[in-house]
Amino acid sequence: MPRFEGEYSLRLELAESGGISAVREVSISVKRGNTPPRAICHSEYRVSLGQEFTLDATASYDLDGDELTCSWQVIDGLSQWDDDELRGSRVTVKAREAARLKFQLAVSDGEDVSFVTTTLHILDEAPEKLNVMPVVQTFEPGGKAIVQLDSPPSNARFHWYQVRGIPVQFDPTGVRIQAEFLFPDVYEFAVVRTDKRDYLPVRALVVVRSDGHPPELRHHCTRKDEHRPAG
Repeated sequence: MPRFEGEYSLRLELAESGGISAVREVSISVKRGNTPPRAICHSEYRVSLGQEFTLDATASYDLDGDELTCSWQVIDGLSQWDDDELRGSRVTVKAREAARLKFQLAVSDGEDVSFVTTTLHILDEAPEKLNVMPVVQTFEPGGKAIVQLDSPPSNARFHWYQVRGIPVQFDPTGVRIQAEFLFPDVYEFAVVRTDKRDYLPVRALVVVRSDGHPPELRHHCTRKDEHRPAG
């Protein structure tokens, strides 16, 4: 039996002692089974009470190219939001009470569901927050990524550190980092201000994939009521 997907032609021959008496050709199509989607999000969020924040699962993907649906659920702690507020690949809600909550992200391709968790810290005090851009980026092995602070305070000092993924080399100081990513993995980076303590750290994701799909054909999570981008 064929071990790889594709189109195959088989030739069947019926032979008797006097030679071949019948020949028949048969074509078969072999398709692989469903591949579960990959659920990806930041490993941690830190926000201030009353602040709006975004849970981001847009880096999640499916190797089969199936359209995905995403939903978030508080699995440790009391939820401050309705279920409808927590559906979609990018969910923006307001932190209503100081708490430490654990979320579970569920990503479905219609056949299989994959899960990943993240922790949300809602702080009672209101420290200032750094912002990075882009928050999420995806490309193939061998690419270079730049993550930088958005409108950083002048004359401030910063320190970047890698949270997860295969270790890469980068300059940890300054308002941005640049690194080359040779291997598929989920990389996460965080930056803190070192000359002041009243700033929250902020994180950025770099997802390096090797799945044969060019970037414009990659399929990310959508809400059930969202339209998939053309292409």
